[in-house]
Amino acid sequence: MADISMSAQRKRRAQRMANRPRRLAQGPVSDHGDEILQAIELVKAKQEAEAYPGGDFLETKDQETHTSEKSTSIVSHCDSQSAPQTSVHENKSVDEEVIKMLQTSVTCQTLKLNDLSTFDMGWTVKSLVTLVEIGRGSYGRVLLARHRSTGVPLAVKEPSWSDDFMSPGEMVEELKATRTRATKEALIQQLLSGSPYFPKFWGTLDLGNELCQAVEFIGCKKTGTGYPLHAPPRLSVSNVVKIAEDIVKGMKEFHDHGLLHNDLKNDNVLLEKRGKRYNAVVIDFGMASTMTAPAKMVGVTKELKMAYVHGGEADYIAPEVVLDEQPTSVASDVFSIGRIFSDMGEIFEDLHSPVVRTLTKIGSECMANDPDHRPSLDTIQTQIDKLQRPSRWRRVKRWFAKKLHLRRK
Repeated sequence: MADISMSAQRKRRAQRMANRPRRLAQGPVSDHGDEILQAIELVKAKQEAEAYPGGDFLETKDQETHTSEKSTSIVSHCDSQSAPQTSVHENKSVDEEVIKMLQTSVTCQTLKLNDLSTFDMGWTVKSLVTLVEIGRGSYGRVLLARHRSTGVPLAVKEPSWSDDFMSPGEMVEELKATRTRATKEALIQQLLSGSPYFPKFWGTLDLGNELCQAVEFIGCKKTGTGYPLHAPPRLSVSNVVKIAEDIVKGMKEFHDHGLLHNDLKNDNVLLEKRGKRYNAVVIDFGMASTMTAPAKMVGVTKELKMAYVHGGEADYIAPEVVLDEQPTSVASDVFSIGRIFSDMGEIFEDLHSPVVRTLTKIGSECMANDPDHRPSLDTIQTQIDKLQRPSRWRRVKRWFAKKLHLRRK
């Protein structure tokens, strides 16, 4: 197996971070040259070199005065690659549109704390502090538990919010927005619960200020070990192709419901063995929006745009979303699928298979700069179906083997 201790996205980012001073000295490398030059001048004026090696960007004083109104930043997290964030009010508006669309047709199941038990010892849960944390992202942390009556392993997502408030009113707004986002995500989880490409939803846990979600744990049910796509078990070439197919089929189903994922990356694709092969399961709907009211990154700083062009931040997001501040779309989700396929080419390069190289080529087509030039999900599905067909030589060998078997009878 290849070295999978670090995801392909993180390796690429670390390398580009190391090369950033040299690249900045070379000047702009895209059509957004003026913006990048201004950003370079801003960086020199601020003399905040420490902001770049870690990938965290600091706003100017002028921008700080408008942070609550219009701001977007990408903050690094230890357990997942950074995701774009709009302001509280903009996120809440997008979340409310999803709730409005789904609440008339979807009713979430509910759980209570005493419906849960600890994963290892089986003790009844009286507080979430007794559960083991298995993951953390920009919108909360994930805890491992069991459903007490059935013993089914569950992943409990506990939302988090910023404690940097300027006033009590801001705190109230933040708590409301966090609960709205959790409600939206729970409705989507319930909607997709019966699909093999998404986790089974077990219910919400209303803990006052917190609305948690409990879904079936994806991974080894006995040990509680998860397998994100960037750290997979040993897989065959055919299984790699089936995982790519699962991702495409899952996103087709997501789009068929009128929803956009907006945060698709290999950290948000988990693998679970069902029968003889591993299946891909798409998770994390915190950034999801409707197609009719898509999410949008507004007020993107020039530093962030410069970092994006040089590959330092959020390279799974479509360029028109970051650089031109266009709303997300089906095409931007396709771009994210392309990035995943490209990463799969690096993750499974030790297989030395032309099929994996072809999958990488499909990923490159999905990452076309012009959204109109990206293939549709149906086209991608057709290309993957061709990869699953045995080669002509293998078909001939199978034909001869079948004939020989019949003769021996």
